[in-house]
Amino acid sequence: MFQSAAAFCRGKYADPRLDPIRDKTPALAGIAQPTLEMLSDQSRPTDEQKAAILIYDRAAIECSNEFMKVYATSGPDYVAAYSQEISQVQADRAQLYQGKITFGEYITRGVAHWQAFQAALVAIDQQRQRMAIQRMRAGAAVMRALPAYQPPATTFQPMQIPPTINCTSQQMGVNTYTHCQ
Repeated sequence: MFQSAAAFCRGKYADPRLDPIRDKTPALAGIAQPTLEMLSDQSRPTDEQKAAILIYDRAAIECSNEFMKVYATSGPDYVAAYSQEISQVQADRAQLYQGKITFGEYITRGVAHWQAFQAALVAIDQQRQRMAIQRMRAGAAVMRALPAYQPPATTFQPMQIPPTINCTSQQMGVNTYTHCQ
């Protein structure tokens, strides 16, 4: 899903209307980390760049929505962390558009937001691991608290064999007498 979202974003960011700011941001330049020039850029947007920033904002929002689907599969904690990062970056994009910050400041803040987001994901993962360990320990404690299983006592009895009956018969005249013991 992550690769699909990344491909979607690359398609959105390929828009030629973004060319006036393409070399100003890593996402549009197609690189993972900002260059030194991007980080130290002290320029503020021109009117042409402001028009591109508006287009970039729409593309970035669509892109964020695609990635939100990915983070949603991991749970609400991930969604909350990602939403916070996206809100901060969009607020910075608005300040860039208004000329209140430089391109370099925008990029520096974006890097800081991304690092905070990554740290939040690590914290969420660690919390989930701690909770899983606590659940396992609680389950083990419950099992230890239960009385040990004792199978029901079974007593085997020897087979009851009826005593052997010995019979003897004697015939006396027309009568037969049988004696059994």
